[in-house]
Amino acid sequence: MALPLMEKLAADAQQSCHLAVLSGARVLIVAQVDAPRPMHYAVRLGAQFPLAETSSGAVLFAYQPDHHRQALLDASIASFPELAETLPERAEKVLSEGGERRESLVVSGVTNLSQPVFDHRGVIAACLTIPFLAQKGLAVDIDAAERAVIATAAGISAALGWRDPRQTTDNEGEAA
Repeated sequence: MALPLMEKLAADAQQSCHLAVLSGARVLIVAQVDAPRPMHYAVRLGAQFPLAETSSGAVLFAYQPDHHRQALLDASIASFPELAETLPERAEKVLSEGGERRESLVVSGVTNLSQPVFDHRGVIAACLTIPFLAQKGLAVDIDAAERAVIATAAGISAALGWRDPRQTTDNEGEAA
């Protein structure tokens, strides 16, 4: 369901993109599309990363229920204490901004543009990320790429049955 939308995103943004889910206290890449450019940065399909090391992990962490968030934090602190300690603060920022735009903690020169994907219940199902690599001759700037990843994450969410509560109309207050 996500791949056609991700292929369009990669073409429109001229960047690679990937879809990540939680696998225990790790991030698992379950879908990936290469950029159409001859040079790009991409994350390998099936790769796993520590939760605290990635923007996808921060987004997935932020939208978890409190009890699950604490369990993930405990597991992350055991493995990567210096990175895990920043997760609660990053999560609050993710929730206030809707996603994460951050320089990669792993790859110099890459800025992660990460957005949540929700299922029909409004529960986070995945995280869509563009690892933005600025290049000469790129027709799409980082702001346009971020708008594209936001729209695509919303499109994947809608395909899963999610409806943005901010876009529903409330008729209860209207006079009959």
